[in-house]
Amino acid sequence: MLRVFRFALLACLSIPVHAEPPADGYRQLEQIRRAAGMPTLQQEAHLQQAADAHARYLLENGLNSHEEQPGLPGFSGIGPSERAASAGYASRAVTENLSYGQSGFPDSIDALMTGIYHRLGFLDPTLDQIGIARPSIESPRYVYELGNRRYARQCLTAGEASQGSYYTGVCNPEKRLPAKDYDAATQTTRSASPALILWPPPGANHVSPAFFEESPDPLPDRAVSGNPISVQFNPYYIGQVSMLSFALFDATGALVENTRLLDHANDPNQHMNDHQFALFPLDRLEWGQDYRVELRYIADGKQASREWRFHTRNPDELPVFRVSRNGSLLQVAANSRFAVYLPPTANADRAGSVNWIANSADAVKDVHFIDPNTLSISLGGALGSQVNLSTGSGVSFSIRIIAGQALQAAAYRFPSGSCVENGETARYEATSGTLTLPHVLVDGSAGFDATLRLADGDPRVVFDITALTPSTRDISCRSASFDSHTGRLDIPDVLAAGLGDYRAELGLIQEDGRARLALQSLEAR
Repeated sequence: MLRVFRFALLACLSIPVHAEPPADGYRQLEQIRRAAGMPTLQQEAHLQQAADAHARYLLENGLNSHEEQPGLPGFSGIGPSERAASAGYASRAVTENLSYGQSGFPDSIDALMTGIYHRLGFLDPTLDQIGIARPSIESPRYVYELGNRRYARQCLTAGEASQGSYYTGVCNPEKRLPAKDYDAATQTTRSASPALILWPPPGANHVSPAFFEESPDPLPDRAVSGNPISVQFNPYYIGQVSMLSFALFDATGALVENTRLLDHANDPNQHMNDHQFALFPLDRLEWGQDYRVELRYIADGKQASREWRFHTRNPDELPVFRVSRNGSLLQVAANSRFAVYLPPTANADRAGSVNWIANSADAVKDVHFIDPNTLSISLGGALGSQVNLSTGSGVSFSIRIIAGQALQAAAYRFPSGSCVENGETARYEATSGTLTLPHVLVDGSAGFDATLRLADGDPRVVFDITALTPSTRDISCRSASFDSHTGRLDIPDVLAAGLGDYRAELGLIQEDGRARLALQSLEAR
């Protein structure tokens, strides 16, 4: 006799709440499944009813749990299987995802897709039906019930096995379901999905960079890490599989070394099967960056490989400042909105809280958390206004308004060893979109004058290198400085200082009707 088991999971975040209709949730799950190359999840009325009932129970009792207690208002069944049965669903093979605290179905699903166990539920090739619910527009509780339509149909139509292999725990009411019928239904459902189910999918360009805790927790020793990269080998196509290497590379091509591979053998909660693998970057991924994944494995005795790329999103599509040390000064335009990223440290994995003091009453329009490490800040105020901010994690930094209306954001990352000759000027021509950086070191080689041009058709205003002209001048870079009146950009010889490389954030600003390039932040990487 064989028995089918299912498990349910919970994820929690706490951010502002705004109502979203369930249709948005169905639509986003449809997009997710299609991006993974899978058939969409069909809406099912009984699963929808079960989700509605549990969502109302959670709201009425102020709870956030997969288990219900008999006697409490709204009780409809102890676990997901019992609640599905109460709603009239014929199969007990039901998986439940639950989240709490998000601002709508899209944010709820995004949070669940960063949690590896929840993600594997949404991307399970044996599941093809779903019902979702939110009890009210005021409640930040979200319930997702998933099932298999072929199991449900067999529970209604198949005869009960009197001999041979059979499964129990599949049907409502209980019956001995012939193993051949159940296995055929499983394989037929799996056959509609690809051999490898990858997430983030190849070419994804809006990937969340971080994973925060879920319950149960796959990384109990870390409160925050990078969004895991997962691969599921579809058992319909692949019988036995072993992983040879699973690697992540950043935009420069460098290996992301601080990672942990989670699989069936070392999963601390024993929820992953022997066809599921997840690579966790133990440090958060960067906002707005390209990454490449390399996978080598043996499937049914044959060695194979797979490579794909994805791009992490910018928070709320805003320009991002990276602040990792006290005393940083950000220079921005008036009436601008941007994000400030505070990378987790060993002593402070989350910012915790934020306080600020401004030298003008109208300088700060809004400050709120996008995630536990990232702030959204909107400033007004006059030129010269300054805001001093401090976080609960002990990081303090300042923001100064240096110019008028910001037009667009631009970013250029200098290679290791880059510098601009002290006293030279970085020139930007608005009409041609050309940026000239005098005397740039390229990977420690001789100096060059670099010419960059705005990338066509890119709303983020990314600069492409179009020319490197050899320079014979000696290097005498000493300190970083920026003159907001002349637009002068001076970058120190970071290679000689032994600090690694710098990341410079620049922005197009407008003064007296003219557009020019100004430094918004400069920070050692």
